[in-house]
Amino acid sequence: MQGNPWQPWGLVLSRRDGRAVLSETQLWQLQSQHPEAVERTADGTTFVHLDVTYRVVRLPDRAWMALEPEPGRGTTKGIR
Repeated sequence: MQGNPWQPWGLVLSRRDGRAVLSETQLWQLQSQHPEAVERTADGTTFVHLDVTYRVVRLPDRAWMALEPEPGRGTTKGIR
């Protein structure tokens, strides 16, 4: 991968176990600075719209969350 596809949102793409991840702090920063990039549904699911749309998966006993790509969710809503 060349460059950082999350740079427009002030984030650095990080991976753990092959999956993109966000820390709680990064999610709060994203919500504060780019609220259009964070979507919370009525059932409590959180999606982030970055280079692609991801579903946020909270992991027990972890300070970070895994991001699962959601290609059927539509195009990204965040800034480009």
